[in-house]
Amino acid sequence: MELDRGFLFQINQRVVVNGMKTLASLVLRGILQWGVLGPLSLISFIKYMSEVVQSSIEMFADDTSNFRPVSNPQKAQLLRDDLDAES
Repeated sequence: MELDRGFLFQINQRVVVNGMKTLASLVLRGILQWGVLGPLSLISFIKYMSEVVQSSIEMFADDTSNFRPVSNPQKAQLLRDDLDAES
């Protein structure tokens, strides 16, 4: 799927708490939550996720959790690799 990367990936956000604003930061991960491209992106993204990661996956709506027992540094690295593969 070839889409306009500028439209999808050049999004900045900031947080406002009690009138105090953070600096705007580039959003590095995520699925757009508005318009038509957000749901289409989500569907295309999750369709093959179980083929890409080795950890267990639970999905509900647009929320995804990866998990695996981590009892040593090698297993921790496997989980990090799965998280990197998703982004």
